[in-house]
Amino acid sequence: MIRFVAPAFNMSLDPNQEKFRKHWSEQQLIASQERRREGQDPNNERARAGQKTDIIIDLPTGPALEGFICEVSGGLPAGCPKKIWTDKLKLMVGMRDMINRIMKTFPGLLSTDYMKVVVFGCQVIGLQMNLYAMDVRNPGIYRFGIVDKVSLPASAKELPTYEAVHLMLRSLEHRLSDCTALKVKHSKLRRKRNYVYQEDSLAFSNNTPNSSPKIKLPNIRS
Repeated sequence: MIRFVAPAFNMSLDPNQEKFRKHWSEQQLIASQERRREGQDPNNERARAGQKTDIIIDLPTGPALEGFICEVSGGLPAGCPKKIWTDKLKLMVGMRDMINRIMKTFPGLLSTDYMKVVVFGCQVIGLQMNLYAMDVRNPGIYRFGIVDKVSLPASAKELPTYEAVHLMLRSLEHRLSDCTALKVKHSKLRRKRNYVYQEDSLAFSNNTPNSSPKIKLPNIRS
């Protein structure tokens, strides 16, 4: 089934491979790996690996941060209800880890800036693609919901229905590109902090009291 879904992402989302890097077929989610390894010895060979995901798309933010994951629940026909439910839970946990990793990568911003961060996930159930989004409203409180639902064409006669798939993925590309604004704000914050630090250092050096010993002049009485 992944061979059926992958061409849609290749043709409709960044077809020239200029912005995003895509990973296919049970790739490890780095955000999940970092969460599972918190408090562990990094040199431990038995450190836990991250969850495996069918499709991962990295954000164009410089550091390799995931912004989209996809779970394919079975093939044709779709997987059993238990498989569909566990994949959806897996999707939610992975998206939460992605948001937390983005916020840790760009610390020090306002809470309103972090509330604008949105990550996406897709679950393929048979020929149906469900697109989900997640953001953070308060520390530890996340909002998750479905934002779009389309059907993949099952035959050549149904190819006109691919237009809805194309529009959904093109809109997804635009939303993923918005995450670069967070990197720009973080860079401006760092420049501002460096400037303030340099100003404080200069003021400190200019106002440092003279610690050299003073020579007392003798009192001259008339």
